[in-house]
Amino acid sequence: MLRYRMASWLCAIIFAMLSGIVLQAGEPSRPVQQQVREFDILVDGSHVGSSRLEIAEHSDGRTVATTDAHISINVFFFTYVHRYQGSESWQAGQPRKLEGLTQAGTDRRIVRAVLEATRSEVSVDENPQPAGPAVHLTTSYWYWPVALDKLKAISLLDVDSGATIKAECERIGEESIVVGTRTINCTHYRLKGASETDLWFDADRQLVSRKSIEVGHRTELRLQSIKRIEVAQPTAAGKSAVPKL
Repeated sequence: MLRYRMASWLCAIIFAMLSGIVLQAGEPSRPVQQQVREFDILVDGSHVGSSRLEIAEHSDGRTVATTDAHISINVFFFTYVHRYQGSESWQAGQPRKLEGLTQAGTDRRIVRAVLEATRSEVSVDENPQPAGPAVHLTTSYWYWPVALDKLKAISLLDVDSGATIKAECERIGEESIVVGTRTINCTHYRLKGASETDLWFDADRQLVSRKSIEVGHRTELRLQSIKRIEVAQPTAAGKSAVPKL
């Protein structure tokens, strides 16, 4: 009996070791394409801040978009500062997860969301909210899914508050936008709801410009540059290849 138990334990140990080797051998998700988009933020035509959008496409099919936006507005003898730092995970053209920190003046809010095909689960400052409807888009507006071209009404997740917003969407048409020395062909969409938002996306359906009215002021997000980042690809031996200069 003792010999049998020892043999069983030995088999279990060997199996666990082999399983660990197999798990370690599995290739983890890694970025295969990356880019950085830099935007200027304008209010009533005046430059008040900037936004940095990093887009990373991963080997498992996910796309992770990270936003870092900062606004500073002087009001008489007071400076109002608004900052948003957030990360979104998308797959198959749909938002899946979101985590964001908003600091507006003295207020601070953390929003986390798990977004499914038929419902959304959101927490604000670690307080779970009632389950909501499916979310088609977030108010970072970094990407316009193909599926939205066929919809008249959509649900958006407000990244600052965690609230779900209803809006009607309309495709305006094709327009060109000048970014630096480049002219980018874009598709113009308009969202109508609590406020009207105009959005322009390039051929990759990624954000180029956004215009809206916020608290009675004309607000614009204007693309200044796009930087593609070369990603080192693994060699057959599993080591990263050295990028070519």
